[in-house]
Amino acid sequence: MRQCPPARLINGAKRPVLMLGLLASERNAAQAIRELVAGTKIPVVCTYQGAGVVSRELLDHFGGRVGLSIPNQRISCSMRPI
Repeated sequence: MRQCPPARLINGAKRPVLMLGLLASERNAAQAIRELVAGTKIPVVCTYQGAGVVSRELLDHFGGRVGLSIPNQRISCSMRPI
């Protein structure tokens, strides 16, 4: 069976992750993504525009959201005061 290029990339990856954004929330895309995640168990990370693509049934595969910016605040990874 011949695979399309995205399938080859996913199948060949050691630790694949889906990064979903605005277009992922379109009805047909969202359904296809849910089927892919349910069948492969690939973890998913979304931007806020991709919110809602990962259903409650697939919540175990949801790694969180990225892209939130908090103005006028700094986060330090060290114990030093900033």
